[in-house]
Amino acid sequence: MTLSAQKNREYAHLLAFKESIPDFPQGQISLDEEHPDFLIHSGSETIGIEHTEVYHEPRSDGSFLQAKETYAHQILRRAKEIHGDRGGKPALVSLSLSHGVRLNKARVEPLAATLADVVQSQMPLNQRATEVRQTWRDDSLLPLEFSSLTIFCADSLQEPVWGPIMDFIAVPDIPSALVLSRINQKNAKVGKYRAQCDEVWLLIVVDGFRQSTWFDVSGEALRQTYQSNFDRTYLFDFQKRQAVRLSTQIPRSP
Repeated sequence: MTLSAQKNREYAHLLAFKESIPDFPQGQISLDEEHPDFLIHSGSETIGIEHTEVYHEPRSDGSFLQAKETYAHQILRRAKEIHGDRGGKPALVSLSLSHGVRLNKARVEPLAATLADVVQSQMPLNQRATEVRQTWRDDSLLPLEFSSLTIFCADSLQEPVWGPIMDFIAVPDIPSALVLSRINQKNAKVGKYRAQCDEVWLLIVVDGFRQSTWFDVSGEALRQTYQSNFDRTYLFDFQKRQAVRLSTQIPRSP
């Protein structure tokens, strides 16, 4: 069975979570489930695990860091392909998008082609780095969507690595309100899940490898008691491989 990129990421989270708690149920894991995301058949019991992730809230300008991050990766992935098709040397390429950039899917291909052109024309000598900055003039090498570009080249580099440099943000403690919102989004589904599960768990993942998911899993959020319909509710730091079972109680009937 071929898994989607989304399902592969969820499965990676699940396997890491499995290793982080001592009483994870032993048994066959069904990957082709969606309601909930995973079923573990353990002896005479079936445990359902619903997966969800947390991301930073929209910024003051209404933009989502996650969307900007994805947009940058789309441009870089395509530009790297173009560079490789031209026989370009492997390089480390770091791209920074301009503040307030408009996310336009139709611009991905032309922006990628321009990026590949600039990388090719500005490729440095061995063990050197070239930085190209947005000048905001008509003769700027970079389109307005890019604020800066860094290219590093070395003969020892076997594979190209192209990645975004996102706006710097401090890493905050994960807000309890964000955890609560994820629980509330999933609570109503538990009744349907119980039709095929003896227990249903909620796994709230802080991925930590993408800037849109940078949170410190600590602070007030871990001390709260949440209203959850799930038998167990976990907050999982994927980067650190640390799981915290949250204190929960069944919501009161209205």
